[in-house]
Amino acid sequence: MRVRTLSLFLFIGSFWMLNLAQATETALDRYVARPDSHYSFSEYRSQREFGYNAYFLKMTSQQWRSAAEVDRPIWEHEVLIVMPQFGLDSSDTAVLLIDGGDNDGTLLDEVDSAVGAAAVATGAVLAVVRQIPNQPLYFADEPGRARKEDAILAYSLDKALDTGDPEWAVHLAMTKAAVRAMDTVQSFAASKGKIIRDFLVLGGSKRGWTTWLTAAVDPRVKAIVPASIDMPNLGQQFIHHWEAYGFYAPALSDYVAFDLPCRLQTPQGQALLQVIDPYAYRERYTLPKLLLNATGDQFFVTDSSQLYYADLPGPKWLRYTPNTDHKQSDDTVIKALPWIDDILDNKTSPNIEWKLTRRGALWVRTSQPPKSVRLWQASNPDARDFRLETLGPVWTSQTLQARPNGLYAARLQAPARGWTAFMIEVSFETAGALEPEQVYTTGVQIFPDTLPHAGSACR
Repeated sequence: MRVRTLSLFLFIGSFWMLNLAQATETALDRYVARPDSHYSFSEYRSQREFGYNAYFLKMTSQQWRSAAEVDRPIWEHEVLIVMPQFGLDSSDTAVLLIDGGDNDGTLLDEVDSAVGAAAVATGAVLAVVRQIPNQPLYFADEPGRARKEDAILAYSLDKALDTGDPEWAVHLAMTKAAVRAMDTVQSFAASKGKIIRDFLVLGGSKRGWTTWLTAAVDPRVKAIVPASIDMPNLGQQFIHHWEAYGFYAPALSDYVAFDLPCRLQTPQGQALLQVIDPYAYRERYTLPKLLLNATGDQFFVTDSSQLYYADLPGPKWLRYTPNTDHKQSDDTVIKALPWIDDILDNKTSPNIEWKLTRRGALWVRTSQPPKSVRLWQASNPDARDFRLETLGPVWTSQTLQARPNGLYAARLQAPARGWTAFMIEVSFETAGALEPEQVYTTGVQIFPDTLPHAGSACR
């Protein structure tokens, strides 16, 4: 059963990849589609709790690079699959959370309370794949130096640029690991009598980047929630970052160490971005997507969405959480639950449209009557910088009332000194037990619309 089911899913994926190859195939498409004999999985533990059954698996996803280049070329992961005991037949969509974690020899042996609650609340199979990327990694030309997280990503991009081999970019392996996790969930669920046809995928930070790329290459992805990854159109994001701040924030130090913000502006860098930048695949993102960002993210400029959001096809939703940084909060899955529930039930969530006029009026139209509408704003008299680590939790809000035409509007004005950031937040009531409302926002607008260090990046 396991072999036949997996073979069918792989055949369908390969057929889709063949059609894709006739269009705009990239090195990412080819890497993910390439068979790898190292792929396997096995169950090592199961657990029965009130409301759900949990299964703990070990998965080998692939070989990335060789033993002559890195100490851990064979990637291993833990995969947790939570199957609700009630209402399981209501959806053939599973939720896949892409997670991090170290390959430290210990094995996951318990279910996070939020994960269990989310599975029970939605009635859907919920899976977590960990160790994306595998880490720490020791590279052959850096004896004794352990790299993790951004340090791995930056090193791999440097290698890709130096060698001209895009498969050095660890983003490809991270994406393939997520795809193999979907294979694993489908096959294992089928062995328990549950057929999974597609996935809602979510992840934060680097795993949010992986979420974008997984949706670009695999048709089983039905919807995505990339969180804390306000970076599509990455080359322009680096330019915007410098022109806003006049420096690169310390959070980017791993990338700055390899001069990646400027090297990605070169022809070689632009070619690499066509492989790893979600913006390069924007025409593929016709699926529903909810973007969860932070107003005070230390990696990304507060108004980063202006460089990509308008270019994304719908359906799409956006939420900036005020007074948070890159970590946002521990309840990201819970925040997204009402939207996720609608996706699983094939419903359309309420949404907003907005427009900024040349006179500085921000207008918002809602798809249904909202519970509340608020204007959020924060000011910095000294710099165009709204990172939480710079200003602290300075965002404040005020209620907006509907105009006679049913629209909501706010006049955005530049301060006497410095810059002010604005956004409008709209809340809708929901019937969800864990999260009582759906909240979406406009993109962040900054006034005056000036960049204090314009034209000085990568000189």
